[in-house]
Amino acid sequence: MKFVKWIWKKGILGTFLSGTFALLPIVLTIGVIAWLSNWVISIVGPTTLIGRALKSLGLHFVTNETTAAILGYVLVIVGVWAVGLLVKSKLKHVVKDLLDLPNRLPVVSSIYGTVEQVVHMLKKDEGDSMKGMQVVYCNWGDDKAGGFLALSPVGGYVMDKEPCRIVYIPTSPVPMSGGCVFWPNRLVKVLSKMRPDEVMQIYLSLGVLAPQVIPEEFHHKEVEGSDV
Repeated sequence: MKFVKWIWKKGILGTFLSGTFALLPIVLTIGVIAWLSNWVISIVGPTTLIGRALKSLGLHFVTNETTAAILGYVLVIVGVWAVGLLVKSKLKHVVKDLLDLPNRLPVVSSIYGTVEQVVHMLKKDEGDSMKGMQVVYCNWGDDKAGGFLALSPVGGYVMDKEPCRIVYIPTSPVPMSGGCVFWPNRLVKVLSKMRPDEVMQIYLSLGVLAPQVIPEEFHHKEVEGSDV
């Protein structure tokens, strides 16, 4: 304990904390990028089904496996870009009909339809990137012993005779890896003055950006001469 007090008085610990918070944005950025990279690699990496298919595609043109894999990815990127050109051209209705084929398959349609709706909701050219979502404050219980900020799609449900709504609870520092729960309406308050992306900023920054994005009316006003 004496050693801890000594390094605190000497400013050693304070200096270390200053360096930590100075580097924190870089570390969090690297962490998020690494998480996204691992996620992408787990889907289209060289050892996955898609990765092997792309390598097989490239082997039609070259014999070296590494070059073939790279060529396969390049061909896919060019193909996606070409689809983008068609979507922006007069032939966009043809592309739309082709992309709508999965909706006609019995089993695939249930998955594809849901994913398609989520993608359309997130497209920025269709308005708010998370339209249909509201920022909500959820109490832990009726005694109001604290709560949390979350996102909730518009709409209500009744579970076990209790009116409730779906609430998405982000996590830190990767808000996208949160979870959905059904929360009682009586414990949910809609914060209409906050945007969904602001809530994501709070979780991504581990709360550091809270003072900037939370409306002034929700800030605690300290009374002069009071310890509260």
